[in-house]
Amino acid sequence: MWRLFLLVYLGVIDARPSAREPPKFRPDYKYVAAVNGWLKLHRVPTDWFDARARCQLEGADLASPSDELMLQAMRSISNETSDAYCGFYTGIHSLFSKGDYTSIEGTPLWKMPVNFTKSQSCPKKIQNNDCTVLFSAGTAGSVDTVDCNQLYPFMCFRKQKKINNMCDCGTIDHEYKYYETTEQCYKFHRHPQTWPEAYKICLAEGGHLAVINKAEEAKVISSIFEEHPAYTMLSNYKDSLLLGFKKLQGTWTTIHGQSLEQAGYSNWSPKQPDSSTHPNPGGTKEYCGAMFRTGLLDDVWCDVQYPFICERNVPDTNEEVAIYNSPNDQVEGSL
Repeated sequence: MWRLFLLVYLGVIDARPSAREPPKFRPDYKYVAAVNGWLKLHRVPTDWFDARARCQLEGADLASPSDELMLQAMRSISNETSDAYCGFYTGIHSLFSKGDYTSIEGTPLWKMPVNFTKSQSCPKKIQNNDCTVLFSAGTAGSVDTVDCNQLYPFMCFRKQKKINNMCDCGTIDHEYKYYETTEQCYKFHRHPQTWPEAYKICLAEGGHLAVINKAEEAKVISSIFEEHPAYTMLSNYKDSLLLGFKKLQGTWTTIHGQSLEQAGYSNWSPKQPDSSTHPNPGGTKEYCGAMFRTGLLDDVWCDVQYPFICERNVPDTNEEVAIYNSPNDQVEGSL
């Protein structure tokens, strides 16, 4: 008994009762017990439509101050930054019916603890704007209606729910598959996107546009591509797949800042890269990276839609696997 006492006294064993760990969703989200969910403020401004798309890609949605607890939680998260006076997008909008403002979940504005600022006192001005921003500083619950195409920071919210377990790739998105050859996970996107949009989608899913680091990885990605024949592609360009590299200041550079040679794979298809100009008037040259079904590299137009593939590291520990999980409940949904 005296030995146990000595170990506790010396700090080898912590005899204090451990505090209950808060549920986990993503490391970039903060859990707020009062609203039984997670919040994240995106400080880089964008328009309302892109803001909602980014939240959804992260497995959340635009946050709305639907009640007093949610309003205070949103204000608290915002006040942790220096942007308190700027305002940020909420999920309140009137896109379905002019002047009828509701949250994304359908809660009408009159049920929420918010008021229009003095600058919004003119009904005509309100009716010309379909989206809203919330101000966390100053008067509690002050919102402005704004043009949805204006650029503002935004806040995402994920409510805690129960559901399906995660896959071996450390995500609740079971479209990510593990490949032993590369010890990496990949997800094929057959719905085409431009290179910047593909980059954004992979990032929001917790991965990145795939980067080939060796010939064996090129074979793996090529085999994944071949599992999706050309006739199943939704793009006009069915035989090129976007990857994580592009031409920057004359050098083909991966999204990790390496040249293709430094990354470990620079096998171009014959006569590539050719930097051809798009035939449309004012067309751009091919400055974004891709590969053919053969596994050889191709250069493509950045503003044209192609299928793409995301890559994701396999979690090293059980704690990393649980970043989308709660200690007691598993988080529902799919990225």
